[in-house]
Amino acid sequence: MNDNDPSPTGSWKPTDRNHYSDNTVRTLYRLAWGPSIHFGLYPDGTETIEAAAIKTKVAIALALKLTAADDVLEVGAGEGETARWLAREVGCHVTASNFTQEQIDSGRQKTTQDDLSDLVSHSWADFQDLPFGDSQFTAHLSQEAFVHCKDKNRYFSEAYRVLKPSGQLAVSDQTTDRRLCSEKLRRIITERHGSPDMWDTDEMINGARQAGFLDIETTDWSPHMARHFANLVNRIEANYNAFTEHVDKGVLDNNLELWRLAVETTEAGKIGWCLLTARKPE
Repeated sequence: MNDNDPSPTGSWKPTDRNHYSDNTVRTLYRLAWGPSIHFGLYPDGTETIEAAAIKTKVAIALALKLTAADDVLEVGAGEGETARWLAREVGCHVTASNFTQEQIDSGRQKTTQDDLSDLVSHSWADFQDLPFGDSQFTAHLSQEAFVHCKDKNRYFSEAYRVLKPSGQLAVSDQTTDRRLCSEKLRRIITERHGSPDMWDTDEMINGARQAGFLDIETTDWSPHMARHFANLVNRIEANYNAFTEHVDKGVLDNNLELWRLAVETTEAGKIGWCLLTARKPE
């Protein structure tokens, strides 16, 4: 599939994309999260949300050992902030794939404006049924996209298929300990993610192993996620009146409530944040 291909129907569902294609929600995320809708690392504890998100990108690039020779597939790439960062900082080629056409169009425009079209391409793709050939990429990564996957085993098998031998995998995402969650909380999480299941770290490891990956390692970044959600809450509370000039109050209040809940549930160990890395055999 190339940049000019229209969005197919296939396994796509309207509810999959409504949250991120809604202009009000996109405006809120830009105001609260900044340009990158990803969790951030706070090793010093004083980082801004934007600076913390960059530190996550650095950590993932180092974990994948990326160089300018790599051909990277990013799934659930949003508007391609990570893809453009990798192109600028590492010099590798990145295919930024997503299933939300509004984000693809916006990302393509930003990539052109940044003069990075020679290194970053944008494509519609369902990460459960990737429109790419076997053994095509040297690295496959996603940030906070795996939770939205309805068939997580298929996600891993597709990642394995499109990777070249010795290709590297990185999955940065929320984990859920269902044993600690009430039925109401489980319902809130599944509705938010648009996926019927919730995986913990062990299930992610097993999914990668069953797909055939080796050298599977995980890093627990949960304390950073708790701080990230707390910083989001603080930013919204400090700028509440200003935000309501651009964002529907109902949307703002709903997301603020959910991010307050995320702080509580992360601190209680009910949800967490894990980086999983693995390698396809030679």
